[in-house]
Amino acid sequence: MSIFEDVSEHRYGKTARHFKVPSSYIDELFRLKEVALPDEYIADRHSKAEDDVLWPNQAVSLVANDDNKSALALVTPDGTGLTPCRTKIGYYGIEPRNREQTMLFNLMDDPEVRVIVVTGAAGTGKAQPLTSKVLTPSGWRLMGELKIGDLVSTPDGKTAPVTGIFPQGKKEIFRVTFTDGSQTECCDDHLWYTQTKLDRDKKREGSVKSLNEIRKSLRAKNGSRNHYVPLVEDLSFDSSDLLIAPYTLGALLGDGSFSSGISFTSKDSQIVERLASELAPLECTVSNVAKYQYNIYGGGPGYRPSNSYLGRDTEGNVVEKFDRLNDALSAGYSKQVCRASKTKVPYQGLVWERIEDTDFSKHPLKQALFELNLWGRTSSDKFIPDCYLYQTRENRLELLRGLMDTDGTVSKDGKNITFTSVSKNLAEGVQFLVQSLGGTASCSERHTAYSNSQGESCQGKLSYRLTLCLPSDINPFFVSRKKNRVVPHTKYHPRRAIDKVECLGKEDAQCIMIDHPAHLYVTDDMIVTHNTTAIGAYALDQVMGGREDSHEKLILSKPLEIVTKTRYWGTVPGDENDKFGPFLKSFSIMFENMIGRNGTQYIRAAIERKQIEFLPLELMRGATLRNAIVWYDEAQNLNQHECATLGTRIDDVGHSKLVLSGDLNQRDRNLKRVHTGLHKLTSDVHFLRSPLTAHIDLKVIERGEIAELFHNVFESDLDSRE
Repeated sequence: MSIFEDVSEHRYGKTARHFKVPSSYIDELFRLKEVALPDEYIADRHSKAEDDVLWPNQAVSLVANDDNKSALALVTPDGTGLTPCRTKIGYYGIEPRNREQTMLFNLMDDPEVRVIVVTGAAGTGKAQPLTSKVLTPSGWRLMGELKIGDLVSTPDGKTAPVTGIFPQGKKEIFRVTFTDGSQTECCDDHLWYTQTKLDRDKKREGSVKSLNEIRKSLRAKNGSRNHYVPLVEDLSFDSSDLLIAPYTLGALLGDGSFSSGISFTSKDSQIVERLASELAPLECTVSNVAKYQYNIYGGGPGYRPSNSYLGRDTEGNVVEKFDRLNDALSAGYSKQVCRASKTKVPYQGLVWERIEDTDFSKHPLKQALFELNLWGRTSSDKFIPDCYLYQTRENRLELLRGLMDTDGTVSKDGKNITFTSVSKNLAEGVQFLVQSLGGTASCSERHTAYSNSQGESCQGKLSYRLTLCLPSDINPFFVSRKKNRVVPHTKYHPRRAIDKVECLGKEDAQCIMIDHPAHLYVTDDMIVTHNTTAIGAYALDQVMGGREDSHEKLILSKPLEIVTKTRYWGTVPGDENDKFGPFLKSFSIMFENMIGRNGTQYIRAAIERKQIEFLPLELMRGATLRNAIVWYDEAQNLNQHECATLGTRIDDVGHSKLVLSGDLNQRDRNLKRVHTGLHKLTSDVHFLRSPLTAHIDLKVIERGEIAELFHNVFESDLDSRE
């Protein structure tokens, strides 16, 4: 009985195969760096293309029978053994996003592999629902609102432009919930950068995985959460001028009242002194009116707001008018005027009405609160205005300190920091501030309790309690009695693990490409997620990465008629630049996105130095392509004769490499599948036996709803005719 249990979904030529094996076999693979294949899987000169043997350079995925370990490997060039794939491999900041791409990068990096065929459906992408939030320098934007050129926030505190948008139609959507309660939604193939328990135990970096892979390994062997995602660093926002100092606004949101006048409660002299100092430029003064109670007056020193009092007769005519209560007292009325204005019970034969001072120009703080839509808010409906959330790091931290000094607590041992509010919106705002500073804030709910006048315990309002975990260099307090008690984290730093994944059904979705080396952006609840990447990173690195074994040039091509709608180069109008322009566009944009800033100039300089050339197959005839990487895209449109012509142009002495990429199910020419060069190559036994060749079929397929419809309608009919 074989030690290999074949669990491959598909068996086609040299495409990747999947096996269950004993755990000891994987251990031996990593220890010896090469292990023998079982005899029944070793191909010989009598093997046929349809046999289930393993061919030279074929990619193999191994999983231990007890599922406790796995490995990726390649069949040796002589076809008798396996060697492990390198898992830490990447070019120009682009790393493999799944097992298939890891295998592909290893094959491309092998100098002995001279011809690589990469097949797979067009439109691969990692989608999120159109309703998912994506963080930008000006705040949250919905995924469906993004356009090419829009800037998005990256977790390293920078920004990156959106360079590609790929609608995916209706996709199966999953809700991903994290240990701090934060959530986001994405499709099953969405990419995440995670660090597993094994990564942490071995003190190694994480890797990019699809949600599908994560779902299958959600818990480690000991039952603990397995996948941790990175937190954001110093986010960058388009800050604007602020009407109120951030700390002062935070303190007023915590312990302030501005439903009629403006007041706040505090027993900390540091808070009172700081508010007085920061309000002085607004010509506002702080006055102690009772124990721990302070009023804030506008209009400069000595100014006090006034209320007008009107006395109306039974017909509603104004009989008395006083600008302030003291004027009514001087006229012989008592303070009953004030009470009567509230109860509407006639006093001295008149119905009294109080007109509040609405001259906001005399109270800049009141005017500012009004403009921020905070005037009149009570404790249960306070919130942090967006212009304060999307601010500089310093302003966000000072706002948080004002809130924490008033409504925050720190335990006696200095390790447990919390914030409590009866306003859900305010709690969510504080959660945003903490997450934007690289921390986590998990939320719990509970009802407050109080004693009535009879001493009975009564249920109060629903409150929201945040438990904060911040980077060790951030102290969320300004007041000394709290600030000095905080113990910085030395062991348990802020981190966020994936707790559960739930299927929600199908929704419209799309994926985006951004111009950033790590290709990470920030989504709902400051969750760091991945985006689409390009396979061309290896080819660019080979030519321009300064490697000792580098190639002299990169030659890029695709079918002429796909770009120009004609098969004959001479009939293309214009000079050489006009002719080559359509070829340059798609490739150059891809490479510029990889390089990032100044990418356009960088690529143009490489073209001028002849390090990168764009060459139609029609101009390759009679040429020998030496010491070059030749990448032919849309190769499914090559007929067998053209494919043979291309292959015979590759130098047999040097170390040139030919990469053919395409989707056999999407042909733009009137070719039957069996007549295409790619089909002939990948199914011919000479190709399969050769130690110079390899084939990877990327099976992650993301199509738009319309493309999927047409694929389903025509695929079976096309296949039956072929």
